[in-house]
Amino acid sequence: MKLVKLGLRIYIALSTIVGFLVGWILLAHSGKPVANQAAAQGAQSAQQITTFKLDPLPPVPSLNDMVSGAPVRPLPAPQQIQIQPSTGFSPRFRTSGSR
Repeated sequence: MKLVKLGLRIYIALSTIVGFLVGWILLAHSGKPVANQAAAQGAQSAQQITTFKLDPLPPVPSLNDMVSGAPVRPLPAPQQIQIQPSTGFSPRFRTSGSR
C-alpha cells in the first residue's frame, strides 16, 4: 500500500510539472494579441472619434443630511417575501461508510 501511495504521489508530481512546462512553452511561443502597426492605427482612429458630453450627476448628499434622517430621495417600497410551506420531506443519504 505504501508503494502504491508513493508511486501515485510521484506520478501526480511529475505530471503536474510536465503540464506546467508544456503550458509555459505554448504560451511563450504563441502569437501576440495585437500587432504594433494595428495598435498604432487603432490609437489614431480612436482620436478621430467624436465625443459627447454626459449630463452631470446629482450632488452627493452631505453627512449632515444623512445623520438628520431627512430622506434625500424616495426609497422604493420593500417587497413582501412569500414563504412556501414546508412538506416535511428531507431525503437522507445512507452509506455504509463505517463497515
